[in-house]
Amino acid sequence: MISFSKALEIIKKNVKKNKKYEKIKTENSISRIPFKNYFSKNNYPEFDNSAMDGVVINKNDYSLNKTYKIVDEIKAGDKKSTELKKNESKFIFTGAPIPGKNKKLVIPIEELKFIEKKIFKISKDFIPRNFIRQKSSDIKIGQKIISKDKILNLRDTLLALRANQKYIDVFKKINISVIISGDEILNKNNPKGFIPSTNSKVLETFINLLNGNLVEVKYVKDKKEDIKKTVKKLNSHDLLITSGGISKGRYDLIKESLLEMNLKILFQGVAIKPGKPTTFGTFKNGTYFLGLPGNPISCFVTSVFFVNEIINSFYGNRKNLFVEKEIKSTRNYVNNTKLTLFLRIKLIRTKNHLSFSPIEKQDSSLNSELSRADGIIILHSSEKVLKNRIYKVFLFDSLNLNYI
Repeated sequence: MISFSKALEIIKKNVKKNKKYEKIKTENSISRIPFKNYFSKNNYPEFDNSAMDGVVINKNDYSLNKTYKIVDEIKAGDKKSTELKKNESKFIFTGAPIPGKNKKLVIPIEELKFIEKKIFKISKDFIPRNFIRQKSSDIKIGQKIISKDKILNLRDTLLALRANQKYIDVFKKINISVIISGDEILNKNNPKGFIPSTNSKVLETFINLLNGNLVEVKYVKDKKEDIKKTVKKLNSHDLLITSGGISKGRYDLIKESLLEMNLKILFQGVAIKPGKPTTFGTFKNGTYFLGLPGNPISCFVTSVFFVNEIINSFYGNRKNLFVEKEIKSTRNYVNNTKLTLFLRIKLIRTKNHLSFSPIEKQDSSLNSELSRADGIIILHSSEKVLKNRIYKVFLFDSLNLNYI
């Protein structure tokens, strides 16, 4: 059995960064990772344009005592407009091009006093300001708009779209197949099962949140021939995750079956609680294997850390799914084991303060305790949680998704 930190180190060392990429529409690129840097091929704005609805005049004509004649209008869809003559003006709308080459002044519509329908004076209270957006004031030709290896968020995507970048090459998603094992698991192929498959939902959720591609979920009984047959029929994938069948019981046949199918185990058994049976390895064809316990709480907790670590390593970036916060404990808790404990915690909220307390019942059979937990604190062997001390915790309601 190896330590938790050693297990993560082995995963980092053996999961190679993905080098395959695909072209996608920029509008679909949120949470994807660019294969290369991108630079704008355009200026934005492409031309000087108005920041307000109003009128445009020659700057040299400006006077609060003059009257001006409106000779035309310029809309946002127009690409250009002819030069103004002396004391002429044009209606101009937000985003519309500034006419001609002479210096101009835009006066907002609320600052106009109309004498006739198209004859006006400028309000005596008007203070000249710059209501003109200059060409390339936002984006310049050659400006970097997308950075390689950065997880794209909505703001990145909007910038790229504004720069008229219609397609982006992004690294392909990690393809993941899941196998849930156990004669007791109720599913369409096993109507006699008596336990609903919550682990399939756990893995589906984490894979989607971590931006993986769930290829399929299969169910197998505790029979080697059933396991092998199912594995052989799986679609192409980069990672196979199994739930159940990796302990040392009579019917724990996943590892035994996969070893006969050229699985090389890199670690089996981690000094953690819950999740001791967790197993990791590789197949000869280069795909990865992660064996998780069948116990629902163990599967949930190990998914938080091990599924996350594999996907991080595959994408070549480092992020935790759950946001880390430093919060004060309200009571003591001692780890008297030689294991790393993943303690479920409960937050305590008062008007001006946030603290936490380790949940008293940590048994991995208690789904109700996981349901009321607000996060996890990692407590290594012989470590203590002391009352009124501040500790780093992982909170379930604070996700690091990079969407916005």
